[in-house]
Amino acid sequence: MRGLKLSQLAGTWSRDQNFIAFLNATVSTGFGLGPDQRDPADHIRSTCRVASRRDLDTDPQAAITFDVAIRKPYMRWAEQCRNNPN
Repeated sequence: MRGLKLSQLAGTWSRDQNFIAFLNATVSTGFGLGPDQRDPADHIRSTCRVASRRDLDTDPQAAITFDVAIRKPYMRWAEQCRNNPN
């Protein structure tokens, strides 16, 4: 996923089952893509304090927040899952 704008990355992750599993494991339960589930995109927007994921591409503070609060923790979690699959 190298070369994607942050907004594109956030959009892709919002629909990714692994990212949703990360949110359910580390933030709260109930995230998913179904009508009765919490929208992962809402979590990204509220955490980064933006109205639209597109703002991640133009708001430097939102980009930093995305990196520190979402991207890095997700990457660490994904690495741990790969190293400890059980």
